[in-house]
Amino acid sequence: MSHTGGDTSDTPPSTYYGSPFDDSDAEIVLRSSSGVHFRVYKVILSKASRFFRWQFTLPPAEEKSGVLFLSEDTHIIAHLLTFCYPLRHPRLTNIQTILAILAAAKKYDMDGPFEQVRRQFRELSVLKDFPFKAYGIACTYKLEDEARLAAKLCLRKPIDVGHVGEDMDFIPGAAFRCLWEYHKECGRVAKDTAVADRSWIYKMDGDRWGWTSHADCECKKQKETVANGDVWKAPRWWVRYMERNGGLLETRPTGSLVQMKEHLRKAAAHALKCPACSTRALGFLEDCSERLAQEVDKRTSMVRAPFVLVYIIFDSQTANHFAGRSGVAVLNGLLRPGVAVF
Repeated sequence: MSHTGGDTSDTPPSTYYGSPFDDSDAEIVLRSSSGVHFRVYKVILSKASRFFRWQFTLPPAEEKSGVLFLSEDTHIIAHLLTFCYPLRHPRLTNIQTILAILAAAKKYDMDGPFEQVRRQFRELSVLKDFPFKAYGIACTYKLEDEARLAAKLCLRKPIDVGHVGEDMDFIPGAAFRCLWEYHKECGRVAKDTAVADRSWIYKMDGDRWGWTSHADCECKKQKETVANGDVWKAPRWWVRYMERNGGLLETRPTGSLVQMKEHLRKAAAHALKCPACSTRALGFLEDCSERLAQEVDKRTSMVRAPFVLVYIIFDSQTANHFAGRSGVAVLNGLLRPGVAVF
């Protein structure tokens, strides 16, 4: 936390950061943990931070040096103040820096900098490339929209220790439990779409796929109930293809999975023994997989993605630890997190 300086015998020698935080008429001096001074205008800091606005209303200490000591390092304070000032804001690409700024902005009650850095976090590839990690971070830093988006992106991967891996370190226990339940429910819904509930298949689909006229088809057939209670005879190889889709979707419930070319080619290979199906199977499967993918994504989107609010102590040192592998252990050592599920 910050405090007004008195005895500075244990602090390192100070230097000034430089422009734009070196104006001689700036009333407030902030000192980083590494001993660097930042001259800041009181009105700007008051407008940007409810914490400092409140602190400026307190009676001055008896031994006042005019310096506010902060626990954050020079790098983080410089970024944080830049987001408070009418300056060109930096483009952040380092996840540790982003987390530390989010923590500092939260601690000092700075809505503006917090939201600007939050937008940059949302644009990072970590959401797409490391959705489990992004989900844990978003829950910890109260980023509801980002947490729900990351949870949806997690559907692209199986939710097991082998695939989550070291990203598990970023996810508090209650948040992971909710994510696991969400992933499993989406898997159930997606599997049912492929193997149980065929109400998304209509007569016009059967006409295109050749289901309504089998005069030239030599495949073994199996009765399948589709939309409006219609019962059609579907080629057995197609039924097996849909069963395989169900197995895949149970662990990775995302529509794009069933449209993978390799998966379609393997399914089409089973139709080569039939003269009629061999000429139309791939096109038929591409059309079917597109319809299935749309229906899977539609139905899983109706399952509410989780957001678990985790209460922790926010400071940049915690954020730096949290950005590393031991984050959750460090957080739990500082404070047993409280959780609220939304």
